[in-house]
Amino acid sequence: MSVVEAAFNESYATRAIYLDDIPVGFFMWVEETASKISIWHFMVDRKHQQKGIGRIALNAVLDEIRQMPSI
Repeated sequence: MSVVEAAFNESYATRAIYLDDIPVGFFMWVEETASKISIWHFMVDRKHQQKGIGRIALNAVLDEIRQMPSI
């Protein structure tokens, strides 16, 4: 459902989280205003939790968000 929402709302961003070639999670954030981002979804498959994947994914997404000119 989140991917469909993002297809119709350009301020919604989605990212898949992969371990090698295997999809293991999902991330979605929304640009609420020009200077405010909200994380709506952040999921890692429970079989792949406690491996540091979530921390790496969160840092990668935060790095991407920080590149936005208004943030």
